[in-house]
Amino acid sequence: MMLDKITPLILTYNEEANVERLLAGLHWAARIIVIDSGSIDATLSMLAADPRVVVHHRPFDNHWNQWAFALDQCDDGWILRLDADYFVTQALVDEMAALRPDADVAAYRIAFGYAMWGKVLPGSLYPANHILFRKDKVQVVERGHTEGWEVAGKILPLRGRVIHDDRKPMATFVAAQSRDMAHEAAAVENGKPGWASRLRRHPPLMVIAVFFYCLFVKRLIFAGPAGWMYVMQRVVAEGILALTLLERRFQRKD
Repeated sequence: MMLDKITPLILTYNEEANVERLLAGLHWAARIIVIDSGSIDATLSMLAADPRVVVHHRPFDNHWNQWAFALDQCDDGWILRLDADYFVTQALVDEMAALRPDADVAAYRIAFGYAMWGKVLPGSLYPANHILFRKDKVQVVERGHTEGWEVAGKILPLRGRVIHDDRKPMATFVAAQSRDMAHEAAAVENGKPGWASRLRRHPPLMVIAVFFYCLFVKRLIFAGPAGWMYVMQRVVAEGILALTLLERRFQRKD
C-alpha cells in the first residue's frame, strides 16, 4: 500500500494553534518526522503525546537550510512535505493510497485550498506544488525568502488538495512577513525572474495589483469577512516588501 511508504515531514515553531488539526489529517501515517526550531508554547508537548512523531531540533536561520536538514533526517523513500498549518484532506489520502508510481515518477504536484479560521476560500494566490516526492529525486535551493525544490524526474498532478488554515495570531503573521520580506527584497533586487518580481521592483504597483487581483480575479469580494481578511493579509505582506525595497533604496543614497 502506497501510504505505508510515505513519511510526512513537517517544520514547526510555536504551532499549538495548528498541531491538532495537522495530526488529525495524518491519521494514516505510521511515522511522522518533525523539525522544531525552538517552540516555547505547547507545540512540543502536543507532539510528544503522539507516539508516531519523531522530533528533531534545529534553530531556524532560513527555509532552505531548515528543509535541507529535515531531508537529512529521513530515510530514502516517499516524503510528504508539510507546513504545520496544513491539513491533508481525506480525498487526498484516498488518492495517495491508490497510487502505483512507475520508476520514472519522482514527485506529485498537489493543489492547495486556503482557509481562514476553517472557511475555505473560493481562490487564493497559493500555487500547487510538488510536496509528495522521492527523497533521492529532489534538491533544496534558495529562492527569495523561501526555498525552491528541484526535481529530477517526472512530476504528475493529483486531484486531492491540502488545506492551508493558519490559526496563529495576526501579530505572528506580521512578524513572519517582516522577517521573510528582508530575504525576498534581496532576491527581487538581484533580478529574481517572473512578472511578480518585475512589479515588485516598482513599488507600490504589486500592492495595488494584489488587492484588485484577489478581490475580482480570485472572487474574494464575494467570500465575506474571511475573503477580506485574506486580501488584507496579502496587501500587508506586499506592503511590507514594498516598504523594505524603498528603505533599501534610500539607505543606498545616504
